[in-house]
Amino acid sequence: MMKTAQQNALSELKGFTETLCPFTSVRIRRSPEWTDIPLTNEYQVTFELINDNILSAFPKGRISLEGTIALFENYDRFLECVNLTGKPYIEISDYSNITNIPSKDARLKVSTLLLEKIDAKLLISHFVYNVPKHIRWLYNIGTKFKQPGVPVIAYDTYEEAVKASLSVLNTSPAMARSVTLLQRFLYRITQRNRLDRYSEEILEYMGAINWNEPGAQFETIPDDHPFKAVFDALTILKTDIEQSFAKLQKIQTSLVDMSRAAGMAEVATGVLHNVGNVLNSVNVSCDLLVDQLQQSQTIKVGKLADLLQEHQGNLSEFLIRDARGRQVPGYLISLAPILEEERQSFIKETSTLRDRIDHIKEIVSMQQSYGRVSGVHETIPPEVLMEDALKLNAGDLTRHDITVHRDYQRVSPIVTDKHQVLQILLNLINNAKCALSRSTNEPKIITLKFLAHEEEGVLFQVIDNGVGITPENLKQIFQHGFTTRKNGHGFGLHSGAIAAKELGGSLTVHSSGPGLGATFTLELPFHSGEKA
Repeated sequence: MMKTAQQNALSELKGFTETLCPFTSVRIRRSPEWTDIPLTNEYQVTFELINDNILSAFPKGRISLEGTIALFENYDRFLECVNLTGKPYIEISDYSNITNIPSKDARLKVSTLLLEKIDAKLLISHFVYNVPKHIRWLYNIGTKFKQPGVPVIAYDTYEEAVKASLSVLNTSPAMARSVTLLQRFLYRITQRNRLDRYSEEILEYMGAINWNEPGAQFETIPDDHPFKAVFDALTILKTDIEQSFAKLQKIQTSLVDMSRAAGMAEVATGVLHNVGNVLNSVNVSCDLLVDQLQQSQTIKVGKLADLLQEHQGNLSEFLIRDARGRQVPGYLISLAPILEEERQSFIKETSTLRDRIDHIKEIVSMQQSYGRVSGVHETIPPEVLMEDALKLNAGDLTRHDITVHRDYQRVSPIVTDKHQVLQILLNLINNAKCALSRSTNEPKIITLKFLAHEEEGVLFQVIDNGVGITPENLKQIFQHGFTTRKNGHGFGLHSGAIAAKELGGSLTVHSSGPGLGATFTLELPFHSGEKA
């Protein structure tokens, strides 16, 4: 049989030696040039080629943002060296030698660079194996929300990762989308001490939210469990999320059927768009809660309990005469405020999660009848509306190094549908963030502004110094389905303009052109239903 041009090129790779793996029977090409490549003083990587199009990576050491950038630079050089530039390939990575918890900047960089290769239809699968416990966040619920469209799975062993890669290469794309990511990963976690067990319970529980298999049930957690309050709050949140999604699915199905006759297809897609914005914030809060639990000081309580158990027979003598025992009371006194601070932090974050779930439920209820709003109008200060929308976007703005300026004038409270206005402002701030993320302008700034308008209403403005808008796009920016973003849907601004009109106001935009930013203005009357 004649070899293909790619096979001929690979067989002539200079500096590479070829061996046959005794466990998987695949061909492995190695080169000293691509072994233990220094990325930083504490981070290095080795690259190998399996068969013709499987990149095998062995990162080792402490991951940093600098090391991540250097890794992907060498990653691309290796693809070029083995003639895979611009061609589909699979990556498998051994994570057993990662020795730290990478920073959020490094994690975001990895995610961004991999998604670029996925979007370019180059990276067709990404499998990791020997995943240590502290890398678990790489495969959290955020991956489920992002839906990368390719298998991204953690396996136990090298053999499993290779077998999965070969299976993808021999399977149609439609059959290769079985991503049960976090469930697979959590199944493999080993419980070791008290803190580990509590963290695992939290992670298993979060991983079960909106997944195919039911999660653990915490209704019977004993009152003396250190994190009973956290489990109880998460139980309620999980129920709320599942009910909201079930309700959302029913509404979406009925709305799509009705839209065929009434021309209201944008309603169903608008629900998904607005819920998706809030889910991004839910994901950020879940990640933060897990990070806090991983760093909890309760492990020290467990160690102290072990020490006291060791001296249970002569406890009073140990506490009085032993040097370590005499330190126990003072140690407990110093530890108490730290644990109380942790408890308050958990309560605060779960409360934030509840607020976001409440907003999801309100979005769903607003769209129950042909997407027409029938919510309750209430009196609320404009500042509260703007700040609530900002809070829901805070995590994304921080990750993109975006500065927020406020220009709030003294304005009387307005009577309106709070959740519908919040939905519009949330989308405007999210759009401004996207415009800044695609811009080279520095610093990246969003200005939030509101002011009274002719004694009849109030103007909310979201101003950015991002990529700007061309005159041609200004004419159609509020049309259903129009978008300039690669992964955009064109529903947010369209539904926002309709909602503003229903509230008796309007949504407008101004931009002086490309690179000069944009200003979106939401005009509302002091009493919704009246003309501003």
